[in-house]
Amino acid sequence: MSHGVTLKSGVGVAIQIRNRMFREAIAAQLDGQADLRIVGTTAFSGELPRLVELRNPEVVLFEIDSDQGDPASVAAELRIRHQRLHLVGLYDRPDPEVAERLQLAGVSRLVAYSGGIVALLAAVRPPTGGPALEANTLRRAGSLMTDRELRILHLISSGYTLGQVATALQITPRTVENYKRRIFAKLDTHSQAHAAAYAVRLGLLPTSAETEAPSRPPVADETSPHPVVALLCGRPGPLADQVGEALLANQIPLIVDHSNEQLVADHPARHNRGTVIVVLVDPDPADWSVPLDLPSRIVVVHSAALGQAEMVDAVLRGADALVSEAWLAETLVPAFRMVEAGYLLINAEQARKFIGAGYARMSRSSPFTPIELTRRERQILDSIDRGHSVKQTARVLGISVKTVESLQSRLFRKLGIRNRAEALVVAYGLGLVPASD
Repeated sequence: MSHGVTLKSGVGVAIQIRNRMFREAIAAQLDGQADLRIVGTTAFSGELPRLVELRNPEVVLFEIDSDQGDPASVAAELRIRHQRLHLVGLYDRPDPEVAERLQLAGVSRLVAYSGGIVALLAAVRPPTGGPALEANTLRRAGSLMTDRELRILHLISSGYTLGQVATALQITPRTVENYKRRIFAKLDTHSQAHAAAYAVRLGLLPTSAETEAPSRPPVADETSPHPVVALLCGRPGPLADQVGEALLANQIPLIVDHSNEQLVADHPARHNRGTVIVVLVDPDPADWSVPLDLPSRIVVVHSAALGQAEMVDAVLRGADALVSEAWLAETLVPAFRMVEAGYLLINAEQARKFIGAGYARMSRSSPFTPIELTRRERQILDSIDRGHSVKQTARVLGISVKTVESLQSRLFRKLGIRNRAEALVVAYGLGLVPASD
């Protein structure tokens, strides 16, 4: 349930419940109602004022929990800042004195856990023509988190680079950078990882199960003024020449770069607003750095038959199509167009090799084996959660920067991710970073 990035209409609801399972179950029930939408969730009552400020809900559902301080004080603070907010208190055991204090503090409704979902829905829905947030309620200027800002935060926390975000949203990287600065300011954070951690705690981002795959950006619309561009890399020679001639003969814009290095800042491929498809001809390991540095798709052209290990390695590195030199004339351009449309293209023999490798891997280890982190890896994850840089982590743990980078790389491989912000989103979804922390 992607609370933070949906554009569903209806009454906006923010939720504060300490128990994560219960919180997410109630959020799912409420978000499933046509007239309700979840704008954020948190475990802690102290974070409610900031969540309300960022997401402007019409209803706040919070638990009456003395372990988190005085619930009447929290309600009073929300009521002072947002006078027409519909406040609903969720309680376990009735206490007339506490109930009276809550009502004096401005709580609109009280509902018991024992009442079930029917009573909860009745309490959450404001009366017809009843409370709603006014446009002139007190709030810090420019503090409201927009849907576009949440969308960008979601993408960068899912592993997208600035270039990929720009391509996906059809804006410039400079605009994405400006959005990032505004997001950091609104969340009062100082880094991408820190922003992701805080947004997860406020329920503004989906959990790892719903995190968008960062491997490829969406294909541009057919009416887009930005055409697809082919970037020819890999081993120069007759085969590369044939590939280039075939692409140009089909009026596909072509950029040739056999430098085997990451692209410089002003490289023409970086300025293309459409889809970039990297064509790797008999690639060496160094050639794979080019597609990693771009929001691109990949077509691999190979002169020799690929063994199982080579084929699996190419697909896992991000190859979207494997084209043999023997069938180049017949398959290159169709494969290019299929990849442009978002397809993975391998022939039947290659597919059997890939499936065979998958079965062999599954036979060696269960796919359901839980992820186990070492003490050091947990310390690295905790440091990322606190917003520390690599140098700060090294200083706190009393180890070298190189050791921190090595531990961090090992942690990323275990979680199957590529950056610090994505690590927090995935770790939170797997329960490796409990909300109570």
